[in-house]
Amino acid sequence: MSSEPQQSHRVPESSQGTPPPLSSEDAPSTDEWQSELRRKCIVVGKDVDDYIKKVMPDDNITRPELPQYKGGLFRMPRTKCEHYQSKLAGAVVSSSASCRRPRASLTLAQTLGLNLIASSFPLHRRITFHNSQREERPLLLGQTGNKKAYYATPDIVAGHLATHPMLPTSSDAAWWDVSLVGDVNANEEDDPIASPNADPAGSLERIERSVNCIMLAQGKLYVFALGVYGRLARIYRVDRAGLIVSPPFEYAKQPESISEFLTRFI
Repeated sequence: MSSEPQQSHRVPESSQGTPPPLSSEDAPSTDEWQSELRRKCIVVGKDVDDYIKKVMPDDNITRPELPQYKGGLFRMPRTKCEHYQSKLAGAVVSSSASCRRPRASLTLAQTLGLNLIASSFPLHRRITFHNSQREERPLLLGQTGNKKAYYATPDIVAGHLATHPMLPTSSDAAWWDVSLVGDVNANEEDDPIASPNADPAGSLERIERSVNCIMLAQGKLYVFALGVYGRLARIYRVDRAGLIVSPPFEYAKQPESISEFLTRFI
């Protein structure tokens, strides 16, 4: 079990000491934000399994059996070639035109795969994932006026089924309902940790905005997040001092690492 309680709590609208609304005008520029985030990142572990053991130590856990599906838990192309983007776009069959884009299809594949892994967890400990499609989710702490003064745009949000049964089907889940977020990008080159540029796809900025919303809404000291970059993924542990990041790993080939992460997270 994680050492941090996972039960989220609603911040009363009438509570004293509620922080004032955050204005987008007070936020640093994108370049300043990306540069600052890069300075606060540290990669831990020789691989993702080593990272999980060091950052989430808990050997006294019961590990659920990993589900087995023909073709794997994540419907990914087997090889990267010049037609990779078109193959990636077809990784998940969808009638929606917006879901034919590579990132959108990858988000669906991720959401489906994560839910398949979590389906083996006991019901009272099961976590469910919802494709948020980078919709703006405002942080509401009782303030009035501009309700989008501060918001985040996660690709994937997750919550515990026992406490938030409507999360998988509701796009209106508030930040006090969200336990975990994911940011999905179609290309490996979008990885902000490996890229020589600050943050080519804005992934770090989206992750930090999302975890800031969770920490403010729920009073948490730290939050975990997933970053997906094509075939690769990273796990992020974010607190107010910085980001502890895992080495990249091929999640489609290592679903047991995702399962181990979720088991210790819950």
